Amino acid sequence: MSKNSERKLVPLLKYWTIRYFLILLFILVMIAIFLGYWIKYSTIQNELNLREGDARYISSSLSVNEELILENPRTLSLFMEKLKRSNSINNAGILQIYHSSGKLLYQDGSMIKGLKGSRVRVMSFKEVDQQTTEKIQLKLFTGDLYHIVTPIISGEQIIGYVSMIIPQNSLLGDKSNFQFSVLIISFISLSVTGWIIIYWLLKKLTNPIRLVADAAVQIRQGNYEIQLNKNFKEKELNELNQSFEDMAARLKSLETLRTELLAGVTHEIKTPVTSISGLVQAVKDKVVTKEEEEEFLQLALQESNRLQLMVEDLLDFNSYAAGVIHLDIQKVNLNTIVHAVAKQWRVMDEEVSMTLSIPEQELFAEGDPLRIKQVLFNLLKNSQAAMKEEKKVVLKVYPYDAQFVAIDVTDSGSGIPIEEQANIFERFFRGSEKKDTVRGLGLGLSLSKILAGAQKGDLKLKESSNQGTTFTLLLPKKD
Repeated sequence: MSKNSERKLVPLLKYWTIRYFLILLFILVMIAIFLGYWIKYSTIQNELNLREGDARYISSSLSVNEELILENPRTLSLFMEKLKRSNSINNAGILQIYHSSGKLLYQDGSMIKGLKGSRVRVMSFKEVDQQTTEKIQLKLFTGDLYHIVTPIISGEQIIGYVSMIIPQNSLLGDKSNFQFSVLIISFISLSVTGWIIIYWLLKKLTNPIRLVADAAVQIRQGNYEIQLNKNFKEKELNELNQSFEDMAARLKSLETLRTELLAGVTHEIKTPVTSISGLVQAVKDKVVTKEEEEEFLQLALQESNRLQLMVEDLLDFNSYAAGVIHLDIQKVNLNTIVHAVAKQWRVMDEEVSMTLSIPEQELFAEGDPLRIKQVLFNLLKNSQAAMKEEKKVVLKVYPYDAQFVAIDVTDSGSGIPIEEQANIFERFFRGSEKKDTVRGLGLGLSLSKILAGAQKGDLKLKESSNQGTTFTLLLPKKD
C-alpha cells in the first residue's frame, strides 16, 4: 500500500478552516499582548502623573507653611493628615517629608517589604533641583516600585523634599483590571466571530470545488453529461466550471473517437486481410484460370502493401507523438521543393489541375526537405479525397511575416464542416463524409502537424467553405 493511500485525507473546508483560524488566533494573541502592555504602561504613566500632581500640591502647601518644616514632627503630622483628608490624596505607598539636610520629618504609609528601616529613601536628593520632579523605577524581587521626589521651595531656596514610594500594583488598580477584562472579552468575541466568518467564506469558496470534484467522479464513471453552475460573481469560479464542462465535452468527443477508431481500425485491417485470404485461397483451390491467377496474386500484393502502409502509419505516429523524430535540418529552397512535389504529384494523379504561385525571388526556410515533402503529400492526398468533380489544386509560396515563410495548399473540394474543423488535427479523427467513402486511419493531418512542429513551424487550417479548403504550412525563415 502506498504512502498516499495510508495518509489520512482531510476535507478541504476543515483543513483550511483550522489553519486560517490558527493564523487568526496567532494575530489576535499578538495584538492582545501588545494591547496588554500598552494598557499597563499607559495606566502606570497616568497614575504616576496623578501622584506627581499630589506631590507638587503637598510641596506648594508646605512652602507657604515653611515653619512646619522646622517645628516638631507632630505638628507636621497633623497638618498632613488634614491636607490628605481635604484633598483626597492617595495613600497607597509611602509618603515622606524630608528636611533639606536630609532629616526625615514625616512618614506615612505601610512599609513595603524589601525596603529596610523606617527611613526609606531610594533616590539621592542631590539629583533634584528646584525646577524638576524626579521619577525612577526600582525592580525588586517583590515587585516594581516607583519613587517620586519633589522639592519644597521657599523663596529661592530648597527647604525640604516630598518623597513618594509607590508599588506598581497600587498604580494599576481596578481601572486596569476592567480594561484587561474588556480586552479578554474582546479577544474571545473576535476569535468566535473570526471563526464564523472564516468558515462561511471557505464554505462558499469550497462548495464550487466540491461540485467540480463530484463531477470528476461522474466522468470517471463514464458520465460526460456535466452541467455546472456558471452564475458565480467570481470570475475564476466561472472560468473553472466552464473549462471543466469544455473538458468533459472534449473527453466525450475523444471517447467517441476512440470507439470509432477501434471499429475503424478493425475494419480497415480486416478488409485487406480478408481480401488477401480470399484471393490466395482462390488461387490455391485452382478455381481461377491461369490468367486470373496472376491478376489475383497482384491484387493480393496490393492489399498486402496497403496493410503494411497502415501499420507503418501507426508506428510512425507513435514515434512522432513520443518525440522520436529524426530530422535533417538544413537551409531549404522552398521554390525548388514545391516544383518537385508538383511534378511528382502530376505523375501520380493526371486528372488534377495543379497551379503554382511561386515568387521570382527564391524563398528559403530552415527544415528537413524530406519531411516538408511528406507534409505536402499528405495535404495533397486529403485534397484528392475531398475533390469529386472539378479537381483543382493551387500551391502558393510566400513570405508569411518576419519570422516565417508559408506554403498554402488550396483545393476545390466540398470543404470541411464547421463543426468538424476544431477536431481535424486530432489523431484518428475522420470527417463524417470520409468514414464511409475513404479508407484510412485518420492520422494524416495529425502526423503532418507533428512534423511541422518538430521543425519549429506549424500547420494551420487557413479557411474552408463549400468552394474549397486551404491549409498553411509555416516554416522558420532562413536568409
